[in-house]
Amino acid sequence: GTAMTPAAYALAGLLAALYLVGEAARRCGAPALVGEIIVGLVLGPYGFDVVPQTRACTIAGELGLALLVLEGGLHVDLKTLRDVGGVASRVAVAGTALPALAAWGLLA
Repeated sequence: GTAMTPAAYALAGLLAALYLVGEAARRCGAPALVGEIIVGLVLGPYGFDVVPQTRACTIAGELGLALLVLEGGLHVDLKTLRDVGGVASRVAVAGTALPALAAWGLLA
């Protein structure tokens, strides 16, 4: 048979860590995504830097983010969105614009 490459072992370890820590977070009452983000912080470039920063990893991350946003969109109730849309839009704009303006004012 064919032997696994070191990269394949690293990927298998990464996937196992994501699953295990995500499951631990879920059992503690947090979303699994919280545990998965922690694994990314620990194993990523600002932690132990064991995940290679290749184009393939970047594309996989972008695909994962797109799927996460898609899943969120699938669970949006349009009636609720219509009911709170105006207020939510104003809060979103203020929550983006005010910090940006504050940063611009501090850095200018």
